[in-house]
Amino acid sequence: MRQKKRSEAENTAKVDVAEANKWGALGAKEREAATRQRVADFEAESVLVENSQREVMARSEADLAVVRAGARRVSEVARIEAENVARLREAELQRDVEQRRIALQTERLRALHLSRAQVEAEAQVKTAEGQAEAVKVRADAELFSARKQAEGVLAVYNAQAEGMQKLLGGFRGQPEELLQYLMVEGGVYERLAESNAEAIGGLEPEMTVWMMEGGGLSGWSKEMMDVMRTIPPLVSTIRDQTGIVPSQFLL
Repeated sequence: MRQKKRSEAENTAKVDVAEANKWGALGAKEREAATRQRVADFEAESVLVENSQREVMARSEADLAVVRAGARRVSEVARIEAENVARLREAELQRDVEQRRIALQTERLRALHLSRAQVEAEAQVKTAEGQAEAVKVRADAELFSARKQAEGVLAVYNAQAEGMQKLLGGFRGQPEELLQYLMVEGGVYERLAESNAEAIGGLEPEMTVWMMEGGGLSGWSKEMMDVMRTIPPLVSTIRDQTGIVPSQFLL
């Protein structure tokens, strides 16, 4: 009987041990699973924190990049504006220098031309004075018998002004007649006749021949007679061929 009870006690003890071992193993597994779960939760939470931190850092870096880009843009704009201001200033300085150079060159050329013109004018005055003196000498020599031809035609008409006044008085104060005389002296009518002759070439215009006696004349009288001899045919030809009617003084 005691053997049986001992055997039952041993079996009960074994069952209790096995049950205890089972519950111990289950507890260990549960603790291990809980530990792993807590570790996983912690790791996940850590990942979330890290991701959040990375996101914050990325946003911060993006904001910083935007700020840096804005700063670079502002700096570049400022640099370009400074360069443009410098270029404009340099261009203005170059323009001022060029304007001064042109002004100095203009003044130098003006002074040079004025000096040359003054020298040429003085030379022309000397030449005119020499020519006037030569005319006076020739007039004194050739026209002395006629009071040196009215004192060298009043000293070349008193430099032509007083002489013109005298000539005008000689033409009864009629400037038209004086003008006609000067045109004859200057060969204007001859040139008109030549031009009209060329214009009417081949038209067989009427020609008039004038004959005037002038035998026995010499010197100034002969010259005046030669001039007066050319006036009537010339006036007639111009009037017939061009319609121009000279002053009555020449007719």
